Amino acid sequence: GACVSVGRVPRAMGLHDSISDLFARIRNAQMVRKSSLRHPYSGLALAVAQVMVREGYLGAVSTVPKVQSVHRDIELFLKYQHSAAGEMRGAIRELRRVSKPSRRVYASIDDLPLSKGGLGRYILSTSGGVLSDAEARKRRLGGEVLGEIF
Repeated sequence: GACVSVGRVPRAMGLHDSISDLFARIRNAQMVRKSSLRHPYSGLALAVAQVMVREGYLGAVSTVPKVQSVHRDIELFLKYQHSAAGEMRGAIRELRRVSKPSRRVYASIDDLPLSKGGLGRYILSTSGGVLSDAEARKRRLGGEVLGEIF
């Protein structure tokens, strides 16, 4: 059946690739200078957001109980900085999906290049959980390269 929805994206939209959906929502929210955004809860989305908080790209992340929303959500708090020109700029300059359902990308820690010459970060799903490339290098763990953030 067709998803009919007024004013809200049908729930099924993000199911094909919840991480691509998460990245798109973050980029869109930052573009319109929102302070926070919500995304349907998933363990993977929460773990990815927590890496972004640890690496300084997001202010905070929390889970929203079902009481306050129809579905369980995660709430992400965006971070902004003043640029040299004095204007507010999102902490995230670039956010892209690397491994996709149609084309999975895996890397051993020795094969993983530095993101943006060391200025950016990769987000990896490893046997030790979802980690930034810096965390994965310390623990010598490779895995699926979920995305790149700069």
